Amino acid sequence: MKKIRFLDRRGIYTNVSKSMYQTVMDNLPEDSYLYENCKYNKNKVEWEYTLNDSCFDITFFSDVKHNHGMFLCHGIADKKYRDAHYMRFFDNVCVPGFLWKEKLMAQGLSASKIKILGYPKMDYLFKKDKINHKDGKIHILYAPTHNTKPQNMNSTSSYPRFLNEIELLNDKRFEIKSSFHPANAKQEITMDLLLWADVVISDSGSLLYEAWALDIPVIFPSWLVEQNIYNYSSKTFESDIYKNKIGYHANNIVEMKDLIFKAYEEGLDKKTTDFIDGIFSKKLRGCSGKAIADEILKHI
Repeated sequence: MKKIRFLDRRGIYTNVSKSMYQTVMDNLPEDSYLYENCKYNKNKVEWEYTLNDSCFDITFFSDVKHNHGMFLCHGIADKKYRDAHYMRFFDNVCVPGFLWKEKLMAQGLSASKIKILGYPKMDYLFKKDKINHKDGKIHILYAPTHNTKPQNMNSTSSYPRFLNEIELLNDKRFEIKSSFHPANAKQEITMDLLLWADVVISDSGSLLYEAWALDIPVIFPSWLVEQNIYNYSSKTFESDIYKNKIGYHANNIVEMKDLIFKAYEEGLDKKTTDFIDGIFSKKLRGCSGKAIADEILKHI
């Protein structure tokens, strides 16, 4: 019988990967797996680990080569990380919903490799209650994706440009918190803030999908990022969101303020719920870790 080996890499995503892996591990026999933290060689753009035919490897970055186990992505955003070109190294590709399977098949990846198994990072959130605020305010979370070059005006992130305008949202009826990507701040994104938020402001990262999966409306600072999405992230689910105006899209900060009230009152429309159900299957929300564990056990 093969040993299940969870391969991680040191860096800003360590806690993210551990939280995902732990959800899967909790549904596996205790003596069936091991966890290995690998070094990452930036010069070679590859992980450093020992190939072992007696292990069934689980990895969550697409730059792992010569791996025949399972790919489990560290996020749920598209960003072309999961394109078939990268997935060809894996015998099993875990995706959260049927839209992913359709996309990868259209790119030439065999349907037999693609497993719709959900997104384990959020399992615990579906088991928690949303905070019931009694202060009469709208609670807004600003959660942009990363921009590792803050001065890059071609970024698909609204960070840090949006910070120059967020003060214009000052209103006694609002309470605003920010949660920055760990690539831009020495902190982990606090997922529990999604249980606090009534409305999310985001741009092109995983958190916008995570908010929708929890029925939280998302407002996009489209005036800052839309054209860059088309230029640098074409043919992604993010470009579909902007092109088809899924969610609430603001053309300026004044319009965004109006949309906050609209999003709070109306929530997600059918176009948005249909889209997120295709990205992250509703039946797998809260039980993705078990679904993935059950699939892994078939291979050992």
